[in-house]
Amino acid sequence: MNLDINKIQYLCSWEDVVEIHTRESLYEQYKDSNLYDDDNNDWGFDNDDNYDLTFPQILDKFDALFEVGEWHLYKQNAKRVQNDNMIIQRIW
Repeated sequence: MNLDINKIQYLCSWEDVVEIHTRESLYEQYKDSNLYDDDNNDWGFDNDDNYDLTFPQILDKFDALFEVGEWHLYKQNAKRVQNDNMIIQRIW
């Protein structure tokens, strides 16, 4: 998989699988999985509170917070979100 360095990238892990994706590559690879189900809304930040947000809404939240200088890999307060066995973090 070739990733465009001019696009937003996410570090994603599921148990023993670790991948880097853009929003588009995530959708292409996992659109038929439960990741994009409307009722898949138990996402939590750093194992804390769970929010009633779908996966696309979580990606939107990452984008909005990144724009104001929050929640990415190179900051001390880098945030990850988790749902079941998936963890995702914006890295670029």
